[in-house]
Amino acid sequence: MKEISLRLVRRPVPRTPRPRGLSGELRQLTAREREILSLLAVGMGTAAIAGHLTISTATVRNHVQRIIAKLRVHSRLAAVARGYATGLITAPGWGTAPKPDGSGA
Repeated sequence: MKEISLRLVRRPVPRTPRPRGLSGELRQLTAREREILSLLAVGMGTAAIAGHLTISTATVRNHVQRIIAKLRVHSRLAAVARGYATGLITAPGWGTAPKPDGSGA
């Protein structure tokens, strides 16, 4: 019995490589959610995003809630930080997100 246990302990455990890129939650963000996340990153609020995308503020709030849930964070700021950390969004001036006043990049 001891020999069997020792063989099991000494046997190397094969490691599966971690996939590079976006995790499951990040891949689940829709194109619209990624767009809203980039608008949050440039400082736009709910009303400004709604006006820019010509959708209701309630729709923006729903998208933001889904973004926060999918990224497993607790705030808009944390969602933006996670977006930068994972490469979902880039620093202002490097991407195509419009300015907070809605005039474009």
